[in-house]
Amino acid sequence: MARRSGGFWIYNRTESGDPPYSPPAFTLAAPPLIAPAQYVVYVADHDGTIIGELQGALESVAWRVDGYGTAAMLLAPETVEDTPWLLEYGNRVLIEFDNGLELWGGVIDVPQELATGQVRVQMYQATFMLSWRLTPRHAAYSGYTAGAVISDLVQGAAVGIEAGAPRVSADEPINATFVYEPVLTAVGKARDLDPELHWFVETRSQNGQRVSFVLRLFRGALADRTAQAVLLHGHNLAGTTLLEQGPIVNETIIARGDADLSIDYTGQTSGALEGQNGEIDVVTSAASRQRYDLRQEFVTLADVTETADPGRGFRAAVARSKMLAQPRLRVQGSALNLEPARYRDYGIGSRVAVEMDSPRPIYKELTVIGMEFAPSQGTLSLVFDDGDRMGVV
Repeated sequence: MARRSGGFWIYNRTESGDPPYSPPAFTLAAPPLIAPAQYVVYVADHDGTIIGELQGALESVAWRVDGYGTAAMLLAPETVEDTPWLLEYGNRVLIEFDNGLELWGGVIDVPQELATGQVRVQMYQATFMLSWRLTPRHAAYSGYTAGAVISDLVQGAAVGIEAGAPRVSADEPINATFVYEPVLTAVGKARDLDPELHWFVETRSQNGQRVSFVLRLFRGALADRTAQAVLLHGHNLAGTTLLEQGPIVNETIIARGDADLSIDYTGQTSGALEGQNGEIDVVTSAASRQRYDLRQEFVTLADVTETADPGRGFRAAVARSKMLAQPRLRVQGSALNLEPARYRDYGIGSRVAVEMDSPRPIYKELTVIGMEFAPSQGTLSLVFDDGDRMGVV
């Protein structure tokens, strides 16, 4: 019999000339653009020795600089009944991904939500453990840089975080005193005196047998990945919006606990980032004032005196002026695991390139200081720092 082409199918022409049978049903199933992420969640004891794995569904995983991120996982109720030792509060956690994302490490802690048919386990990055410890009764630092103070505080907390060699350039020393303060709070106060400094806790896996944590400090970036990681709007960076946000402050007046507030110190300085006025410190950013007009703030450091903490008020004013003199840049969107910026190409502390042509053309080299991954969607939200501005994607 003669054969006739029917486009996507071939049929035999009938002897009677009747129309041929209908072609078989066919549905094209396009492969997903982003492959689902696979991961393994290891659980370790307080010493970091891995004792088992958790089987469940990760809701989200977040990495943060200068603080801690969180992760949440849904488990079957049988996990609580059969392996309760894996869910002990304080157990360490290590999460490995197959899509190139860097390791996530932390601890299991409250709250733990039990509902019909599932258990929700909350996890916190290793930095969270610093909130469990207090500084000594009188932890005084004089003539140390902020990075050295942070390293000593973390080492002294003895929560299993190794104080690695700092990758920061030498800076002016600071003076600080802490009295029975949570170590995490003390670390934050030390960094407030040097806002260009960043710190985070890196997670390491030792042949799948142990999990360990190392403190990292950096200024600017840990690694320049602008050649390997380029985020392109409309390709591997989607749904992008830009937002400049404040507040903008270009004159900071800081009063210590022993200040005489009956004296008017406003307007006593001019010039960029300079001027000490006895009991009250005033710092002005001339460039910001010229551009945005005078914008003032008054801050009281009730627990600081010049006798106990000489120069701390002035350094705090300088730090706030650097941080608030310019608006912060906020960029929102979703990063996909596509070339030329695969997840394996960058991580916390990496400087990456961002290119956009809408709503306005921009090219920025930004440092990643935070990430949040949604396994069900396969997308990664990024937090950027570009030195004098903050950006969030």
